[in-house]
Order: sequence, then C-alpha cells, then structure tokens
Amino acid sequence: MRPTINLVIVTLNSHNLIMMFSLIMGAVLFIKLSKFRRVFSEKILFNVYSIAAIGFFIGAKSFYLISSAERLETASIYSSGFSFYGGALGAITSVLIICYSYKCKPYLKEVKLLLDVFSPVGALTYSIARVGCFMAGCCKGIYTDNEILGVRFPNEESLRLPTQLYSSFISFGIFIFLFWRIRRSPIIGTVFIEYVVLYSIYRLSIEKIRFGFSAIYLSTYLQSYYF
Repeated sequence: MRPTINLVIVTLNSHNLIMMFSLIMGAVLFIKLSKFRRVFSEKILFNVYSIAAIGFFIGAKSFYLISSAERLETASIYSSGFSFYGGALGAITSVLIICYSYKCKPYLKEVKLLLDVFSPVGALTYSIARVGCFMAGCCKGIYTDNEILGVRFPNEESLRLPTQLYSSFISFGIFIFLFWRIRRSPIIGTVFIEYVVLYSIYRLSIEKIRFGFSAIYLSTYLQSYYF
C-alpha cells in the first residue's frame, strides 16, 4: 500500500492517479467499441466520453460526501473516496442528456446502444480503480487470522482481507465476459442488463466480507441491495 507517490517535484495521491489511468484506458476502449457498434460519429466520441466521465465524477464524489456528515466537513475534490452508485447514476444521466442534445433518433435505441458500450468500459475502469483503493488503504475487508489471504494495512495491527483486490479481479472477469458479449449480442440493451445483474451479485457478496454485518455499515449494504 502506498497512499502517495513521491516524484522529484511533486507528491501525487496514488488513488487519484490510478483513477485517471482507469479513465484513459476507458476512453481507449470506449472509442474502439463505439466504432464497432457504430454509436455516434468518430468526431464527437471524445466529447461523449468526456461528458459521461464528468457526470460519473460529479455523481460519485457527491454521493460519497453526502452519505456522511463527517466527510462533508472535510470535503475536497482532490481527496480519495468515491461512490460507484452515485457515479453510475451520474453517468446514466449524462448518457440521457447526450442522446437528447445530439438529437439521436430513435432516442431509446441510441440510449441502449450507448449503455451497452459503457458497460464493459465501466467494468474495466472499476477494476483498475479498485487497485487505487488498495494503494490508498481504503475499502478494506473484515479482520482475518488467515496469513495467506490476509494483508496487514498501515496502522493496522491485525490482518484484513484485501477486498479491493478481490473486487478488481472479479470486475476484470466481468469485463472480459462483457467484451465478448458486446461483439456477439444481437439484442440491443442486453449487455447493460447483464452488467447490472453481474455487478449486483458481486457487490452483495463482497459486502459481507468487506464490512461484515455490523450495524454501522447496514446502510451501505442496503444501498448495494437496492441498487
């Protein structure tokens, strides 16, 4: 774990640095899949991705901050800490606005196409971003006595499960599946639905070992359930 990366003239937040790398990789994948699915013209693909990425960032950061009064007191856009649920809502809202702004016709079909494309992109960026969580030492799992599976985080006396890495591996597996499906699925909107189902199953499962069943984290578990 390394919360910060010290360069010659600047110290960078490792979580945010890896987050930026995930967005770059997501842009490359988005452009590639958009050309394959023929979503929008090549001239505006970067604009589309940028708007969706901004929507994700605003939603993820806002949802993370408003979920805790303590976080609001020390709020900073530069600090680590994001909520995937808020980011997903922000990105989906951006997709709806993008399709409306560019007067996509038929509207519903274009929305479904764009959501299909963003599904494997979302899985890949999420997989990379979870490595950033591990580097920052956030989103840790429950305590464990297993020296093989457990990791000792900074300022921790006991071992914890590195659920950030579990999440990264699982999400990358989901990405591989969705990448394969989007090139073969004839029904528009299917890939997005598959991503929602797979992510929901994964998240409900990982929460049990990420937070346990402590009442402190019951709200987070319920958020995963209803999302």
